[in-house]
Amino acid sequence: MMNCQLITLLCLVSGILATAPEIEKLVNDAGHLKELGVGRPMYSLEEMDGFPFTRLFFENYARPLKPLIMKNAAKLSPAFEKWTDDYFLKLDEPPEHTISIELKKKENRTFGVDDIAFKEFVRVYNESDIYMVNGIPPFIASDVILPGPLQCESLLDTLIDAVMWFSSGGTKVDFTKYPGLAEIEYYKVIMEPGDCLYIPYKWIHHVRSDGSNIAVNIWWDHFEGLNANLDHCQDKFDPDMTMDKVTLKGFSGAMLSVAAIR
Repeated sequence: MMNCQLITLLCLVSGILATAPEIEKLVNDAGHLKELGVGRPMYSLEEMDGFPFTRLFFENYARPLKPLIMKNAAKLSPAFEKWTDDYFLKLDEPPEHTISIELKKKENRTFGVDDIAFKEFVRVYNESDIYMVNGIPPFIASDVILPGPLQCESLLDTLIDAVMWFSSGGTKVDFTKYPGLAEIEYYKVIMEPGDCLYIPYKWIHHVRSDGSNIAVNIWWDHFEGLNANLDHCQDKFDPDMTMDKVTLKGFSGAMLSVAAIR
């Protein structure tokens, strides 16, 4: 992950023509044409077992924009045990239902997006370069628990979206095209099945996967969340509060919030 304050710098640097000596230096860099982050300084993250309670999470991580890895937290969701290809293929998917897939694992928007049935994606993804980036299909939303720190009633109106990433894995960076990447500091996180990661507002991330994996991203309104009254948030979680029981306002709704407009 890298702090998003660097994004503008990256966009500008990538558009500047490097001199011959600069190009030679970049080509000889240990990370050139390697996976993102290779050859750069790496920093580790704080971690804890399971979800922190709401007030602790906001005081120690959300407000100071500090990332956190929550070991085994996703194991609370039925999805951890249930989500296999066989399970998906046996689902009763509505005939009109489709999901959005991207045609290349690198997010190059020129490759386009396509819509296919979820079960059709499951049948072909292991033999192709496609991957799914889509809201959780409604017929499996009950398999995913709303993360504990966001279950406080005063935060439910801040929920924006729940995005499911599904890929067969496998994805080098060209420093001559993107020289700014040769100067970035990274936080390295090795996640195991069942782990959750909090990525702070204005941070971006890169995922390196060696095999098939599924991830669910829960997006919530940073502005509204930090202003929410947490005094009545209880130090407990409800394992029955699944994603089919919450309302997501979407990104357009988030941009209408007073804090975002300011």
